[in-house]
Amino acid sequence: MRLPQILVFVGLALVLGVPFLLRPAAAPAGGDGGGTRATLVVVTPHVPQIRAEFEFAFDRWHRREHGSGVTIDWRVPGGTSEIVKQLESQYVAAAKAGRFDFSDESDPQAAPGTIAFDLMFGGGSFDHGRVKRGVTLRKTFVTLTGQTQSEVRLPLSRPAGFTQEQLDAWFGENSVGAQLLYDPEQYWLGTALSGFGIVYNRDALARLGLPEPTAFGDLTDPRYRGELVLADPRQSGSVTTTFDSILNWHLYSHAVKDGFAAQLDAALRDSATPWERVIMPAHSASVEAAFDAGWRELRELAANARSFTNSSTKPPIDVSAGEAAAGLAIDFYGRGQAQAILAPGQEPGDTRVGYVDPKGSVSIDADPISILRGGPNPELAKRFVEFCLSDEGQALWQFRATTQPGGAANPPGPGGEPLGPQREQLRRMPARRAMYETYTPFMIDPVNPFELASPTLPAGWRGAIAPMMGAFAIDVHGEIKAAWDALLAARADASFPPESLAEMERLFYAFPPTRVGDEDLAFTAANLGAIRAEWRKPGRADQTRIEYTKWFRENYARVVALHETRGGS
Repeated sequence: MRLPQILVFVGLALVLGVPFLLRPAAAPAGGDGGGTRATLVVVTPHVPQIRAEFEFAFDRWHRREHGSGVTIDWRVPGGTSEIVKQLESQYVAAAKAGRFDFSDESDPQAAPGTIAFDLMFGGGSFDHGRVKRGVTLRKTFVTLTGQTQSEVRLPLSRPAGFTQEQLDAWFGENSVGAQLLYDPEQYWLGTALSGFGIVYNRDALARLGLPEPTAFGDLTDPRYRGELVLADPRQSGSVTTTFDSILNWHLYSHAVKDGFAAQLDAALRDSATPWERVIMPAHSASVEAAFDAGWRELRELAANARSFTNSSTKPPIDVSAGEAAAGLAIDFYGRGQAQAILAPGQEPGDTRVGYVDPKGSVSIDADPISILRGGPNPELAKRFVEFCLSDEGQALWQFRATTQPGGAANPPGPGGEPLGPQREQLRRMPARRAMYETYTPFMIDPVNPFELASPTLPAGWRGAIAPMMGAFAIDVHGEIKAAWDALLAARADASFPPESLAEMERLFYAFPPTRVGDEDLAFTAANLGAIRAEWRKPGRADQTRIEYTKWFRENYARVVALHETRGGS
C-alpha cells in the first residue's frame, strides 16, 4: 500500500473512531449479576456531572427494583434548541419513510426503535412543549374517489402513562408560582426546577460597602455602577426570562396595591380574550405606572452594567473572577460557580461567590423529561422517569455528595445507602414539594422555590425586551453610561438647577415614538401590541432599530450636555 493510501486510511480511522473514544465512560456500577444489561438512550443538554450521577444511581435503583443493570447511552448534540431541531428532523424523515401509522391521528404509532432516542432529559418547559407540539406533516390518503391530502400533527413525545394518584403523590398541586410542574397530559414531567436570580461576589460587595442583594431592584443602586455583568437578551433566552420577570413583578405589585390582583390573574389565564381588554378600562393608570417602573428598572440595570455578554454562562464566571460585583444568572450556573471554587471542607456560605433567587419576583420553571415516541425501549424509559421522581432521584439534585464531608449523614434510602449523589454536588432544585417539607436540613441550599416563585403569569411584554434593550443600552453602551454618570452627579449636587435636573431625568428615561400608519405611538402598555405588530412588517424591525438607536444616542448626549452646562445653552 502506498504512503498516500495509508495516510487516507489512518485519517478515516481517526474520524470514525474519535467519537467513540471521546464518549464519556459510564459511572462505576459494579457487576451486572450475570444478567443482560439493558441500554437506555437519552438525549440531553445536561453537564457530565449530572449524567454520571444519574446513570450510577439509576443503575443501582434498577438492580434493586427490577433485578438487572442498566447502561445509559448519553447523546449530547448541543443545547436544547439543537436537540429539538435534531429530533424534528428524525421524526420528519421517519414519517416520510412511512414508519409511523396515522390510523389514529391523535396518537400516531411506530415500532420501538423507529427513533434513536428513548428520552429527552433536561431543558425548559417551553422546549418540551415544542417537543409535545411536534411537527406538522402533509399526508396523502387514498380514498374511493381518489387521493386527498391533509395535515397531520406528529408529537415527538408521548404521554408517560402514570396514574393521577401517582402524580398527586409526587407533585401535589400542579403548580410552582404561575407555572406548571408537569404537562396535564403527561407529555413532559418536571424533574428539577430552574430559577433566574442574582450571582454576586462577597469580596467585591465588601469593597463597595454594599449588602448582599435580595431583590433585582438592589442592583440599580448607583454603587453598582460599572460593577454589573449582564447577558445580551438578543442572545440569551434565560436572561430575557429574568428581565421579563422584573416587568411582570411590577405589574403584579401594582395590581396588589390597587386591588385588582385576582382580576388580573383570571384575565391572564383566560386565553380567549387579551387581558388588556379586561383590565385596562378600569385600571389603565396602574398598569401604565407598572410598565414605566419596570422599564425604568431595566434602564438602570443596563446603565450600571460593565458589559453585556453573548451567553448566560459568562456572568457567573466574571463575578467569580472579581471582574464584576454581581450579575444575573440561571440558578445552577450561579450555584455551580460557587461550588467550583469551594475549598475542601468549606461551606457554600463561606465562599466569595453567592447566589440568591429574589423572593416573589423570580421566574421558576420546570426542567422536564419527556418520553419520546417510537424510542427503542419505552418501558425502560418510563422506569427512568419513575426513578427521577423518587426520593433517590430527587435527592441527587441538592443533597451533599456521600463521599464528601457531611454526606455520610444523609438519610438512608430504600436500599440502605445514604441518599444523594456519590461525588458531584449538583446544587439544583428538586421538583417535588415533599422534598422541601421532609429533607430541607440535608440540602446544600436551604431555599424553597415554591415560596420564591412569582405568582403571576407573563403579561406578554417579553417581545419588547430584546429590541428595546438593544437600542437603549447595548448598542449605545458608552452613551448610556456617560448619561447615567451625568445624571447621578447632577442628583448629588444640591446647587444643580432643579428644572435642568428634571429635564435630564425625562430625557434619560424617555422612549422614542413609533410610526404606525399616520400616527406616532408612544411606548406604553396600551400601545405595545400595535408597536410589536409594526415590528413584524417586512423591513420594519431593522428600520425601527436604527431609528431607536439614533434617538437614544441623541437623548443621552443631551443629558451629558445639560450636566456640563448646568442647564445653560
